[in-house]
Amino acid sequence: MLSGLILVFIGMCISPFLMFFGSKPKILLNFTTSKEIWSDVELWAKEQGYAMKNKTETERFYKKRDGSLILSSCLSIRQDGDTIHVEAWILIIFKKVAIDDMRLMGNSFRRDSATQINKLLMALGSPVMITVRA
Repeated sequence: MLSGLILVFIGMCISPFLMFFGSKPKILLNFTTSKEIWSDVELWAKEQGYAMKNKTETERFYKKRDGSLILSSCLSIRQDGDTIHVEAWILIIFKKVAIDDMRLMGNSFRRDSATQINKLLMALGSPVMITVRA
């Protein structure tokens, strides 16, 4: 109970700070592919330790926590015909922050999240990758 209250308090302190700096909420990528992607996506999630949180016929949502219950790497992917829509972000308590937003995040977690998601993007044939500055 006390740990939950502490996390809520930390979230209340961090959220205004992030809004003050105008953090962008997520990375959006779109590309085309002629293949069915879900087997590649499911294999990637299993290899990288992402848990599926929501699934429909055309969309999946995955989340991976860092172990502290404060940071989570999130990915939403949708296939509309040949078009793939990818949204990626890091969740700090309850606030979305783009993986490439370097103003507040620890470098190793951002870099690890970007590397893991880039592995999926490469497997799906995306011409665009996520770049994380130091």
